[in-house]
Amino acid sequence: MRRHQRLVIMVAMYLIGMAGNYHPVEAAFDENLTEYSLGTVVVTADQTKNKFGDTVTEQSYYRTGGDVKVITSEEIEKRHYADLTEAIKRVPGVTFQNPGYRGGEYGYQFYNNGVSINGDTRVVILVDGRRVDNAASARISSSSASGSKSTGVNIDQLININSVDKIEVIKGPGASVYGSDALGGVINIITKKGGNENLGTIDVSTGSWNRHNYSFSYSGSTDAENPLRYYVAGMRSMSQDTKYRDSGTGETATLGGSKWREDGVNLRLDKDLNEKQSIKFSYTYKAGKDGYPISTPSRKYWNLNDWNRIIFNAAVGQLGEGNVLVGNSTLAGDVKNPGYHNLYALDGAGYNSYSKFKRNDYEFMFMFDRDEENGLESFVRLYNQEYRYEGRDLYYWRKPGVTAADLRDAYRLAFPGGASDEQLRDWISQNLAPFPGNKEALDKWVEETGGKAGEPRSWNEENNRGIQLQYAKAFGKHEMIGSVTYDNAKNYSKRIERDNSLTTSRVERKSIYGYVQDKIHVNDNFDITPALRFAHYSDYKRESANGSTNMKGNTNAITPALNLEYLFNDNSTLYFGCTNILRPLRSGDYTATSGIYKTALENEKGNAWTVGLICTHFLGQK
Repeated sequence: MRRHQRLVIMVAMYLIGMAGNYHPVEAAFDENLTEYSLGTVVVTADQTKNKFGDTVTEQSYYRTGGDVKVITSEEIEKRHYADLTEAIKRVPGVTFQNPGYRGGEYGYQFYNNGVSINGDTRVVILVDGRRVDNAASARISSSSASGSKSTGVNIDQLININSVDKIEVIKGPGASVYGSDALGGVINIITKKGGNENLGTIDVSTGSWNRHNYSFSYSGSTDAENPLRYYVAGMRSMSQDTKYRDSGTGETATLGGSKWREDGVNLRLDKDLNEKQSIKFSYTYKAGKDGYPISTPSRKYWNLNDWNRIIFNAAVGQLGEGNVLVGNSTLAGDVKNPGYHNLYALDGAGYNSYSKFKRNDYEFMFMFDRDEENGLESFVRLYNQEYRYEGRDLYYWRKPGVTAADLRDAYRLAFPGGASDEQLRDWISQNLAPFPGNKEALDKWVEETGGKAGEPRSWNEENNRGIQLQYAKAFGKHEMIGSVTYDNAKNYSKRIERDNSLTTSRVERKSIYGYVQDKIHVNDNFDITPALRFAHYSDYKRESANGSTNMKGNTNAITPALNLEYLFNDNSTLYFGCTNILRPLRSGDYTATSGIYKTALENEKGNAWTVGLICTHFLGQK
């Protein structure tokens, strides 16, 4: 892969703002819903900011400067965000790829939810500072060429929004701890924990198309000197088939097969042992079943005549003058066969195709030392992630076992010299799927071809198990952090065969990540943070009934990083970063050639440079 170098310059009218007595009024992303009144400006002081203007969180000591936005629990509650995506996409520079409807087609980039920061999909997702991706995952794709460079995490399937305390969005590789592949940036989701008082909440909402949302939470602590703090939350969200407005005709119609339901439970327990030591246990469950309508039908072609034309061209072949069958090829795609994508209505509205997921995430952490002054934490963390994803994309344009060639032969035998329009309609009604607008005929066709989509006979399961050790300590002007993580990632492919036996194959990769970081407070206005990161990725290993195969991929690398942050005055901060990048290849990149797993591709390596200037300048009182 090519080496990548990026220079991001962010200048916010600094020179103008500092020149003379002219003070520009600037609009900025509102992290904490603080209210500003322009003109005679009065800005309430934000006690959660550090000297550089960065919002302080429980894990902000990891950060080393850069463009950081924090979405707080106050903002989440006030704006009543329905999910994580809705909250995060309001941050400037963050975009989500949401193709089609909610249901995704696993294994393909363009049919799944994806996130990018400033146009870069190499974004690492964390929950409470822990990476939640799977190195062996094929959820988006096992190949960099056919997939994307993202880590393959669907954010909305991680955790319920009512269990989220803060969301840190770090643009660019602005922290050493998050890994050498976080070129686009980092999204760190910090969960809620119990407070001093017992508090319960219930949230119920409803809307069009039988859309219902239910959520509850209960939190608090015991009365002991070193209390046990607890937070538990649950949710259910569901909807029946939604409606859509056709952009071509302006008509409003129902999108068949788009109903969905998601459930989730979160539990977090925190026990203080003394002022410096504590233990934490957390559990997250989330599951969902989403309809998979693939695409919205075009109302321009949503009629019986166009349906017959489209499905005959796609499932049998082309007709000439007098409805004579010509050639031996079918027509695919909307360009050659206008309205072709209307056939996908059979998947959702007819056969109820769907995608499903289920996630179980456990974590246990023992914090053996915490520095109260700067929040530095030393701990041992154990985690186990289980993820299952599956789906059924079921449809029959022709009757099961019948091919396009079979139908061409049958049509030519019945109508060697062509057919009348009435004869053609009758023949289509007997041999091809009916127009979905005729529900009675569609239900009969679905029953004759085996019924609606049932439980899948193949699926994927992912598992991550790992341990992390971190030691952090402050020495004078130095804040040192060292950490090492061992991660064992597995991706299982499972299938129920015709004799009802279960066959299983798996891809496995073991990784070790480590880093040492020193945040040096040179003076009150200047921080410099050098770091060294180490990464070891084992060979991908495939195991199946036919034996075990090493797919290559063994990699060892040390990647240095350097970040600076300088405070000019109360209104202006300059940051600079240079980091060495390593993004390992995916399992599918090691393709089989002549029976040997090899590839012409190499792990992505390079350097990323980040330069930014953050200014906040207001008229009147600051």
